[in-house]
Amino acid sequence: MAILSKGTLSAYSAAQQQSTGNNTLLGDIASAVSGELEEVKKEQEQKLEEEKKAREKKLADLKKTSDEVVQIGGSLGNNVFDATFSEVEGLEERYNQALIDGDEREAARIRAELNNIKLNMNTQKEQKNTIASIVSDDLLSDAVNDDDIDFLTAYNSGKTEYSKDADGNVTHTFNGRSLTTEEINNLAVIKPKEQENFLTKLYSNQEVLALEGGQFDQEKVSNSIRQQITSKNIQPLLKDKMFGNKTSIYEELSQPGGMGAISIRDLKTLAGDENIDKDGDGVLDSDISEELKAKLLDGLTNPNNENYTPEVTQEFLVNYFTQQASKNYSKGAFTPATGQFGDLRTNLGADSLIDNLIG
Repeated sequence: MAILSKGTLSAYSAAQQQSTGNNTLLGDIASAVSGELEEVKKEQEQKLEEEKKAREKKLADLKKTSDEVVQIGGSLGNNVFDATFSEVEGLEERYNQALIDGDEREAARIRAELNNIKLNMNTQKEQKNTIASIVSDDLLSDAVNDDDIDFLTAYNSGKTEYSKDADGNVTHTFNGRSLTTEEINNLAVIKPKEQENFLTKLYSNQEVLALEGGQFDQEKVSNSIRQQITSKNIQPLLKDKMFGNKTSIYEELSQPGGMGAISIRDLKTLAGDENIDKDGDGVLDSDISEELKAKLLDGLTNPNNENYTPEVTQEFLVNYFTQQASKNYSKGAFTPATGQFGDLRTNLGADSLIDNLIG
């Protein structure tokens, strides 16, 4: 949040009190305020650029290690082999002793343990190769945060601390953070390609529906979209760029005026005691602070925020995509006054338009 210096604020306050017939002084102070705001803006832009470059470096490191893992078929690192070697070595001693003692039951039990170790290693190898392939094939979602990227890079490079408990449950630890193999697998969130393809087809179908004279069924469209959105893909749908757009939905919401895309009802659940619709027109008040806007956006999009509720965010996305479908319907709707089909602005007949849309 932009903060002006105390000197500038004091000078501005004093100038206001002495402003009668002294517009020059106020003008000078206004210039100073404008200059400081511009400086703050530059600092914020520089900070964002530095954060962007730092993330790009992290992603490049992860991509490099992932490509290497794929090239060697998911081979496990020395951290896993060293721990497993010690485990197998201990079993070998027990097995030899069982043979000396003529204890076939113990020997069979040890062979079963060795077989489980082999199966476990193969499973880990497959998982590591799968995660690396997601990254290598550029399918990793932008919703994956920096800490998770660092963990996956360490996992690829064999720089995690590997351990296994008595029940055979495997844990990897890095920077004081311990994760099971299942939890590591969940870090590799993929882009919402399936949902993007579904929505692309849905939008196209709405244009065709309008061209054929059909009616837009908002409830039906919303229900079909709702079935596509789960707690697992909410973040990718928010954070990943889709449909060839230069910005994600999250980035769109972060821009000036972007919060207007959110239902005031949903915003009220996030605002707590704050009154964000003083005039009761159902639209977010334009004079709310940037700090409050940031609070609302974080509550809507950040799973770690105490006010975050997946159901609220899911409904926001349903409403958002339904509005987009409605806009696509309008593109194909015929306007008698102009003799044109919505925003398509063409003299082609309906049949030709349909061919262009689905061809």
